[in-house]
Amino acid sequence: MRAKRRLFRELRGYLECEACGLRPNPVLADCGEACFEAHHLKPLSELKGVRVTRLEDLAILCSNCHRIIHRFDSLPTLETFRAAIAPSPQ
Repeated sequence: MRAKRRLFRELRGYLECEACGLRPNPVLADCGEACFEAHHLKPLSELKGVRVTRLEDLAILCSNCHRIIHRFDSLPTLETFRAAIAPSPQ
């Protein structure tokens, strides 16, 4: 997880949820990053044999999005989940 966070920050310059776009509050400093978790894009239950997780196999999600995405009967792709939680135009 640390390596994924570090890579994410190096590429974008900041940390944010890849689903909802939440960014840690700067007032909370490092504690604000505690609400971010690594999400396996391919469920571990679907992998057989030796499992090697690469950084590109992970997404950074806030704890809310990570819990919600796992509540679906069938795990959606990150793109499908992102579209499902996007605010609808008024």
